[in-house]
Amino acid sequence: MMVGLPDEREEDLEELVRFSLELGAIHPTALGIAPFVPKFNTPMIGSGFAGIKVVEKRLKYLQKALRGKVDVRATSARWAYWLNRLLRSEIRGYSVGK
Repeated sequence: MMVGLPDEREEDLEELVRFSLELGAIHPTALGIAPFVPKFNTPMIGSGFAGIKVVEKRLKYLQKALRGKVDVRATSARWAYWLNRLLRSEIRGYSVGK
């Protein structure tokens, strides 16, 4: 799952919680959640990163709502921020690897 998509709404997260709880009641469930980071050669390359505070708030909401019922494994919002910065520097012509 991804959080922080450009058109993401609160209702989307609520739906994810409802679905995850239903699934978790039937079978042990773990969610891998990563913040959205636009990547090269994708239609979303022009989209922005939601920001550390926004992503952390959404991740905390999911962790709290699913605590004890669904295992939430989330990628750090800070890690996603720096990945976004590195990718953006590559886009502007700065090579990170040189």
